[in-house]
Amino acid sequence: MSTRLGIDVGNTHIKIGVLDGERVVDVWRFRTDSERSVDEYYFQLQNVCREAKLDTIPELLIASVVPSVTIAFQLLEETRGVKSSFIDVKSPLSYGFHPAINHQVGADILILAEAAVRLKGKDVIIVSAGTATTVFAVSDGVFQGGAISPGIKGSVESLIAKAALLKTVYLDVPNSPIGQNTDDAVRSGVIFGYAGMIDGLVTRMREQLGKPDMPVLASGGMIAKFAKVSRTIHEIKPDLGIQGLAYLSGKL
Repeated sequence: MSTRLGIDVGNTHIKIGVLDGERVVDVWRFRTDSERSVDEYYFQLQNVCREAKLDTIPELLIASVVPSVTIAFQLLEETRGVKSSFIDVKSPLSYGFHPAINHQVGADILILAEAAVRLKGKDVIIVSAGTATTVFAVSDGVFQGGAISPGIKGSVESLIAKAALLKTVYLDVPNSPIGQNTDDAVRSGVIFGYAGMIDGLVTRMREQLGKPDMPVLASGGMIAKFAKVSRTIHEIKPDLGIQGLAYLSGKL
């Protein structure tokens, strides 16, 4: 199997993984910067390859939801000769799509679902907590759709900005859902509130699909914050998207 770099471009972070066939060798994380130039991305890739002891930049396999970054990586092939492939609904995915879906599914969701199906089988619910909090379902090997809600970080920042008497609090897990001071009340509302929202969505999706025991696989930078108090999340895979790229790399 040839070595590739798998690149998962999200709104907040970019993950770059060294892929050896379907195996993820290592992963690096960077903040997403839509203003970064093509040359800056080129030098960033060179640094990753240097740390990974790769002589040259190999072919890139990219899942991006940030148009400006997508364009930058497209230009890398034109200006620097770095070959790239981009994930979309026409990629060799391990699942199909419900007929009602108009195929406007983000590449980030596609690679998460790819990894989840390969790891858990044809029935699985995927939870991702990052810039947005998403819950999607695959049933009988068919991507059914899902739900998108504001991310936990953005919600808290909006609350603090609009409520004059509230201040930024550290979002550790509170001991009780009943906060007895303002800081703990905010923590409770956010941590238990988001966990309850996810649990509610998972339960409703299981009921609608008639599969009460569908496994749940979770990922995303913020997932650990409320997975501890969730009643449906029992397994977390931090680099699930990169693993999805690795599985797709094995098919390309």
